[in-house]
Amino acid sequence: MSVKISRYNYIKVDYEAGEPEAVARAAGNLVRDLRRVLDCCPEPPGNVPFHRITVGTLGVSEKICRKAEIGLLADEEGIPYKEAFLIQEKDGELLIAGSDRRGTVYGIYEFCERYLGVSPWYFFGDVPVRRKQEIFFPDGFTRTDRPSVEYRGIFINDEEELEHWVQRYMGEDTIGVKTYEKIFELLLRLKMNYIWPAMHVNSFNLKKENGALADAMGIVVGTSHCDMLMRSNNREWKPWLKKKGYEDAVYDFSIPGRNREILKEYWQESVEQNRDFEVSYTLGMRGIHDSGFETKTLEGKTGKELLEAKLTLLDSVIKAQQEILADTLSHETLKTFVPYKEVLELYDNGLKVPEDLTLIWVNDNYGYVRRYPGEEEKKRRGGNGIYYHNSYWAPPGGSYLFLCSIPLAHTRNELLKAYEEGIRKIWVTNFGAIKPLEQQISFYAALAWEAGKKDALTDNEGLFLEKWIDDTFCGGFGKELAPCLLSFDQLTNTRKVEQMDMDAFSQTAYGDEAAGRIHRYEEMFQKVNRIWKSLPRQEQDAFFQMIAMKFHAAYFTNLMYYYADRSVLCMEQGKEAAAAKYTRQGKLLDRARRSMLSYYNHVMSGGKWNGILTPEDFPPPRTAMHPAFMPPIGAKWDAPAGEWDGKDPAEENRFLASAVSAAGTEAGEGAGSAKAEDTGSTAGPVISLWNEGSEIVFTRPAMKWLEIGNNSGKPCSCRISGPDWILFTDSGLSAVEAAVKEEERILFEADWERLRRCSEKEDGKFGSECKPDVQRIAGEIRITDDVGKVICRIPVSALPGREPAEKGAGESSRNEGPAETGAGESSRNEEPAETVADRSRENAFPVEYVADRSRGNVNFAATEDDGRICVEAQNAEAFPAGDLLDAGWKRIENLGRDSSALLESRREGAVLSYPVQVFSTGRFLLEMHRFPSLNSVGEICAGVSVDNGQMQILRTESKDEYCGTWKENVRNNVDKLYLELPYMEAGRHVIRIHGISRYFAFTRFVIYTDKRKENSLGKEGGNQHLPLSFDSQAFVREFYGEEAGGLLPRPVHYLPLAPEGDSLTMEDIVIQPTVWERTILAEEIVESGRSLFTETAGAVRIEAAAALAQSTFACTEKGNWKWCNSPSHGESGLAMYLREENKSREADENAPALRYRIRVTGGDYRIWVRVLMWGEDTSHFTLAIDGKMIPERELYGGHAIWRYSNEQVWKWIPVYKVCLPEGEHLLKVISLCSRLRFEQIYLTKGSELPGEI
Repeated sequence: MSVKISRYNYIKVDYEAGEPEAVARAAGNLVRDLRRVLDCCPEPPGNVPFHRITVGTLGVSEKICRKAEIGLLADEEGIPYKEAFLIQEKDGELLIAGSDRRGTVYGIYEFCERYLGVSPWYFFGDVPVRRKQEIFFPDGFTRTDRPSVEYRGIFINDEEELEHWVQRYMGEDTIGVKTYEKIFELLLRLKMNYIWPAMHVNSFNLKKENGALADAMGIVVGTSHCDMLMRSNNREWKPWLKKKGYEDAVYDFSIPGRNREILKEYWQESVEQNRDFEVSYTLGMRGIHDSGFETKTLEGKTGKELLEAKLTLLDSVIKAQQEILADTLSHETLKTFVPYKEVLELYDNGLKVPEDLTLIWVNDNYGYVRRYPGEEEKKRRGGNGIYYHNSYWAPPGGSYLFLCSIPLAHTRNELLKAYEEGIRKIWVTNFGAIKPLEQQISFYAALAWEAGKKDALTDNEGLFLEKWIDDTFCGGFGKELAPCLLSFDQLTNTRKVEQMDMDAFSQTAYGDEAAGRIHRYEEMFQKVNRIWKSLPRQEQDAFFQMIAMKFHAAYFTNLMYYYADRSVLCMEQGKEAAAAKYTRQGKLLDRARRSMLSYYNHVMSGGKWNGILTPEDFPPPRTAMHPAFMPPIGAKWDAPAGEWDGKDPAEENRFLASAVSAAGTEAGEGAGSAKAEDTGSTAGPVISLWNEGSEIVFTRPAMKWLEIGNNSGKPCSCRISGPDWILFTDSGLSAVEAAVKEEERILFEADWERLRRCSEKEDGKFGSECKPDVQRIAGEIRITDDVGKVICRIPVSALPGREPAEKGAGESSRNEGPAETGAGESSRNEEPAETVADRSRENAFPVEYVADRSRGNVNFAATEDDGRICVEAQNAEAFPAGDLLDAGWKRIENLGRDSSALLESRREGAVLSYPVQVFSTGRFLLEMHRFPSLNSVGEICAGVSVDNGQMQILRTESKDEYCGTWKENVRNNVDKLYLELPYMEAGRHVIRIHGISRYFAFTRFVIYTDKRKENSLGKEGGNQHLPLSFDSQAFVREFYGEEAGGLLPRPVHYLPLAPEGDSLTMEDIVIQPTVWERTILAEEIVESGRSLFTETAGAVRIEAAAALAQSTFACTEKGNWKWCNSPSHGESGLAMYLREENKSREADENAPALRYRIRVTGGDYRIWVRVLMWGEDTSHFTLAIDGKMIPERELYGGHAIWRYSNEQVWKWIPVYKVCLPEGEHLLKVISLCSRLRFEQIYLTKGSELPGEI
């Protein structure tokens, strides 16, 4: 009979006394959930009718074995599946059965989530429990399921933020049983069973009650690749030695005798402590803290001799560990070996791993699996597992610990390939400190449970997210929001928020690819905010922390970096007013992001999560901070917006003039500009053009633009008009009026139908400036001022012809041609007389161009425009059978770089065809955007051919981590491969991509028919308007509130005079200012360099940017010095740096320097320098005093300046102590690398810390 449990009904949850504690605990949570959802009473009085739910495990519960269809929990031979569960209605009673203790637990939590609606994230995500009126199960209802992967778990890593939260909220000194009880419950509700516990802040093993709790709840505990036999070396080794009184032991098995015996004892005691628990023992050996295998006695050996010695040593380690396990345990146990980093090389060179060990394969820490097991490895008795990442503490510039933007499709594709390749024993993924990775953990847990099953929900991450959203929040927003989440990951993983940097995306090459990204963020930001606002108040906190926060973080971060890059570009173009505006707006966005973090920690959920999301603090490594804005210098620009004095900017400020000269850049240098009319004044509008060109050419439907800058301080009116076949996008007319305040971008396009009629001689009215001929229609765009005077004339032309009728697709070129030109160059002739017919107008201007031509449009050809052809992988010609996979390629949605789908080779010899139309002639550069997957034991390559020509091999050197361009590949989520195509004539051609290596995958390729301009995406389109004006101050007040918006200045950091810890520790002296300092005019900073820097009260204070004065007292030497904003003086300070990409220099007379003349009273002085550095390679500088160069190794008392805590933070460094006689001296600060920023220098006789200058 059916079962209907209504609100306030009595319910009894039964289980037998012999059930494991894990089942009893889960049953107790079931009772609690019933109360929360249905207000049920679990203890019916007297003879009151009640519903019964019976919970039981095979082999324990007699009733379950008697009433439930237990055959559903076993295979055809009657052997029970592992961790299978059954939920069944029998005779009006609900049965929850499990094949073992965890199976029963999963059945209980399946009931809680699926039928009661209790989210696994009720605690860790503050998802409210929604009350129901009733739940119903029809007569004979049956649901059964079991996992695909045997052990499914997470690694809590880089967990300092989690510990900070634990200390504030859980009442524990460190992560302990109270916290682990919540974590273990979360894992079980998500149907996981395995954990590598926190190992940086403490040792799980140091408190036996941690292991006892895990075993009681049904969680299997293991340890990572560097922690053997359940030891957590980072926190156990030294305390254990101290406890034992062993003073001379080292963690090095190569040292025989007593040292080796001490190591065995260390491991032995751990096994004894955990002998009664269900745990996983890692065998092998690495260094103490994720460092390499320590082998002191092998020093002096090299090459093959060293390799063989390491193999022998590691083999002896494993044998010793196997003996310890065999002698201590009386039962079989799970044992693993992790060939991670340098250990994989030893394994690949012949290390023999015992058959009963599970091999844990690894990725490169960025989600790309390094290799899969071979056929023999797949047969191993111990099976295969994988260690994966969705969070990572990396070398400088490579960490991602704030958000996770690895697409779900990426995780799904890599892990399902692993499953297909036989990796089914253990999956464990690094999820950092758990929050804010709720979405990723949920998807991963479901994927591990259902991998390989028919109709698995995780096969389609869009459908998974849609259901996950609708299960978690009311309103039915899943269908609208799921695509937004998928798009967010693709967009953000192109360059992770944590790794954002200057010039990551071009604003000038082939349009403004950076603006296209910003508009996508704008749209998503507005959508999630609208949904957040529409939710019930009790759901808003959960929605913000699980969904909205990352949209806010990414939008603020990307927009402020866009504004920073734009301020530099505008200064180069001579648009000082625009640069000032973007600097102001960018600084406010930085404060908005800080307010958002304050809201998350202090306001959201009543401050419950204070300390768990602190991406601007250390440890772990900080997220990207401090974009380099370039404000113009002068009182005019320092005034707040709307308060300019209105003076004619033709009277150029002397500081600006000298500063631009000092930076080695004249206004307008490198910027595209059309021919401007001589107006007799330098104060007129500044004109910049699409693609940094001097003319505009249309070869197909496209949107292009021009920019007008205005430095007058008041709006100027302009009229922009073009030929009749030019349409200005926002008006649809051939002329437009613009009121330009600081900068405006004017978008326009060609009227393609009108052009086609012109080329066919059907219409002769195209404006007086139109000059049609067979090949080209030419005219000009004019910009006039408010009295009609012409300011600028811009040549504009179009090629509207048709495809040559006599040439069929794929037959139009010869492979012979002139001698090869260099890569990236081309031999260009006149445009062909006739060109391909273009796409229809309705598809001409999508907001994001990812047209999908793979399903039948064989006539579509990608067309050359602005010297390149962009081809999306998904736009391959249709196959006769219409099935891409049958043709040897797999289409993977939501995984293309930035947007669109990925195509992945699944069979050697499979071919994709792409028609292209070129107007140039020559040998062209092809740039392939390969998904940067790895294969450490093989090659990764594909073939490329033109028409019916010979195939060329496109091969990557980045087939494993730290090979080739791997470091840049994972930073940008692409491996760009290049080859020169054979000679091509103008006309239509077919580019063919040939599958060679299994799993070679790509998003797009680009053909450059002219010299390549530096760009990241290699794709078309996107909204080309300048970003929307965003009032971040008003948004902060409205969304986050006054409490979150009331920010203090950032803390001031000082390195100690003498460090004691290693490079991973933070020993900074940190002072938190309680008030904002007085702001200062940039003009004042530069003015300070026009006089001698004189000692006052025992100290000399120098602003680095005083060197912009270019005087005898302060100036720059060598190098292309730039200035940017800095945090001093209430965030109105200036700093100096060298902007070019990662260039190191020798410390000699040719090194770039900042020079200052000082006067002192004489004595011993300590020199402090305040700098901002990004990594070890951007931390190098030195000093010269009175012409004497100080060796860099002598700075900071001989200690290394670089340490992880220095990344992404302004810091005072006590660099040198020197005795100076009374009088004048020459001090130079010499930069030995690019991008290192210098803000202030402080010389003092005293022991005080430098303060605000």
